[in-house]
Amino acid sequence: METIANRERVLAIGTMLAIQIPILANMSTSNRVWTRAVYEALKAYSRTMPGWQIYPPDKCYTAEYLCDFTLFEDGYGRRIACESQWSHWAHSQLIDMKWAFDKLRGVKADIKIFIFEGEEKNWKEVRDCYLKRYAQLSTDEAFIALHWKGDHFEKS
Repeated sequence: METIANRERVLAIGTMLAIQIPILANMSTSNRVWTRAVYEALKAYSRTMPGWQIYPPDKCYTAEYLCDFTLFEDGYGRRIACESQWSHWAHSQLIDMKWAFDKLRGVKADIKIFIFEGEEKNWKEVRDCYLKRYAQLSTDEAFIALHWKGDHFEKS
C-alpha cells in the first residue's frame, strides 16, 4: 500500500522533472534535445540518492531495455522506469502513445514515469485502457504522467 511519504516523494519527483526538463531542453524544437533533457534530469536525481545509478550510464541512446531510462539502486533493483513519447512520428499519435505507455506496464519499478506530448483525449484513452482495466498492476508501483502542453508540463 502506498504510504503518504512515498506519495509525497513521487509528487516531488514529478514536480522536479516538470521544472528541470524544459530548462535543460532550453525550449528546443528538437525531440532529441528533449529526450536528452529527461535523461540529464534523471541522472542528476540519481546522484542525490546513495547507491542509485542511471541506465544507460554514459548517455541516452546508447541502449534501451524496454524503457528509455531506468534508475537502479544497488542491492534493490529498478526504482524508476521512464518512457517518453514526443509527437513527431508520422503514424497515429494514439497508437504511438499506447505503444510507449505499454512498455511501462511490462517493466517492474517503484515509480513509472510517462512523459508525453499530444492530445488530452488520447492520454485519457491510454490511461483508461491501461490503468483502470488491468488487475495485474501492483499497488506498490506509482505512475507519474507529465503531459507537455507546448510551453509547460502538467502532471496527469
